[in-house]
Amino acid sequence: MIHFTLTATDDSEVLALRSCAPGGDADSKPPFLIRVADLTATLLILLRAAQMGVRNV
Repeated sequence: MIHFTLTATDDSEVLALRSCAPGGDADSKPPFLIRVADLTATLLILLRAAQMGVRNV
């Protein structure tokens, strides 16, 4: 299972997303920067799809 971490950045509108496989080092790769607004919109879309019973998003 892959684990994800979100951390704050100097920009209050941007988060740093890192992934790490078990036993791996999350800091070995540069983070993926994602805007808070984009992350919120994506999560709302996934939530709505789950409510509608969509299995493969």
